[in-house]
Amino acid sequence: MRFTTIQLKFSASIVFISVLFILSCSTTQSNITKNDLKFYISQGDLHWEQRENPDQARLAKEFYSKAFYASEQRIDLSTKYIRSCYFLGHYIETDAAIKDSIFQEGAKIAMGVIHHSSVFHSISNTTNLSINEIEILTLQNLGSEYVPIIYWWVANIGRYLIDKPIGDRLKYTELVKTALQRLIELDPNYYYGGPYRLLGTFYVRVPGFDMETAKSYFQTSLKAYPNCFSTSVLMAQYSCTKAVNREQFRSLLENVIKANPNAIYDIAPENKYEQSFAKQLLKMEFLLFE
Repeated sequence: MRFTTIQLKFSASIVFISVLFILSCSTTQSNITKNDLKFYISQGDLHWEQRENPDQARLAKEFYSKAFYASEQRIDLSTKYIRSCYFLGHYIETDAAIKDSIFQEGAKIAMGVIHHSSVFHSISNTTNLSINEIEILTLQNLGSEYVPIIYWWVANIGRYLIDKPIGDRLKYTELVKTALQRLIELDPNYYYGGPYRLLGTFYVRVPGFDMETAKSYFQTSLKAYPNCFSTSVLMAQYSCTKAVNREQFRSLLENVIKANPNAIYDIAPENKYEQSFAKQLLKMEFLLFE
């Protein structure tokens, strides 16, 4: 028997709603067993592999959330949860308020893990500094095992702030700058040159910073990992438009559209969404360079 497209979509929606109902009826953390945790992780991983589908991306986040709260803030599971927040907020959701809420959720979870670290407790227990000062000192002293947490904290808070008023962005300048400097010290190649990519975006969006410095960071990331399309798209959208470099804007985006999104298997879904962003930006070229 053949099913129509509408029937298939309806069936997928029923499965999605059913799984969410099961998750909402799950046992409390005190009753969660190792088998429950294993199930949450396996289901999260299963849905994450299919995250190109919006419903699958949402389910991955829900299962990773369950695993996170059942695991006493394990760094590996925290990373999966925080990264899924970023993916959902950046690539899937279109409503601005929902996107902001998801980015804030990811950033809050990441900073909570940082607050849970022994470094944070050591500093907060021996000083009378403000919470912001303690967080800065903590970021400066966290070990390499916290690289994924720091990175996805910056990614989420950065996405939340990227188009906010200057005043809102300035409030986080020192904290974000400290986090990025620590990432460069610990693992500048994490997530396909991610720290350099984030630094480039940071320098473009924070007033008073040198545009050439931002461009150099983008180019460092792009040269090392040309098949991570988000670098080209970010550079085109923020660096090229601010520098009024229309030729490079067009070249970067056209290269993304022509490239193979599966060149890096781990980020193939992200690359496909970035190709869609590239097409949208090219359509807006005349508006962006008025």
